[in-house]
Amino acid sequence: MSYPSRSANHLLLMKPKFFLNFLLLGLLSTLSPAAVTVTWGSLDFTQILDSHGAPLDSSYVFQLGVFSSTYTPVVNDIANWSSHWQVFDQADYQTLDASGTTWATFGSEAILNNNGTTSSTAATAAQGFDFRGLNAYLWIHSPDATVLGDQNLLVRASGSTLGSTDWQFPTTVADCCGANLPLQWSVSDLTPTDVPVVGYQKGADPQAPVVGEGKAELPSHTPESFLELAVVPEPCSAVMMLVLGMLAMLDRRRSWIG
Repeated sequence: MSYPSRSANHLLLMKPKFFLNFLLLGLLSTLSPAAVTVTWGSLDFTQILDSHGAPLDSSYVFQLGVFSSTYTPVVNDIANWSSHWQVFDQADYQTLDASGTTWATFGSEAILNNNGTTSSTAATAAQGFDFRGLNAYLWIHSPDATVLGDQNLLVRASGSTLGSTDWQFPTTVADCCGANLPLQWSVSDLTPTDVPVVGYQKGADPQAPVVGEGKAELPSHTPESFLELAVVPEPCSAVMMLVLGMLAMLDRRRSWIG
């Protein structure tokens, strides 16, 4: 009677273990990688206007990004925003109506990697910049955003009331096991508590336009989903207007005295 050799027995014992390892590797490959998908943009037929109430054209820039953790964007420092701005992703702008000028949408998708960097090829963030835990903003602006007097809308959904989504990148990105649920950020997340830093907004829920800083001419009717850019006057222009106003008052005083 012959018996299997020791080496043959060893192989027989190894095969089930090898099979289990192979099965485990295959299972792990089907689980979510260490990354979070961020889908962002506007609803179809969102009305997006400049400060004069005219539809935007394709020259405008649509970006999702953050400001450095030590910087808070304020209107009187708008000339320095770009130096603190880190772009996570940039979206294409597409008109939807027959005339190609009125109804439009924008949107894109990028991945937040487990080290906090972005997968977007359109991003202009510093190399290795970590987005984790930072507040995300939507910034729509004319091509040269560093020039005062240009068109701007800067807004974010804070999630403070009405069940709004909080536009904040997660602080951790899990390494395995399907823990990374995708993020979906839409203009429709905006509520009346989400006041733009610059510009006007109106989310999908019925509400009056929420007015931030800057000058704009609201149209007579704002649709269900609405964004409008605004202009921040140049300081020299504001000073000039003040000087002209004072001169006008002096002229009036002279006329009264005379």
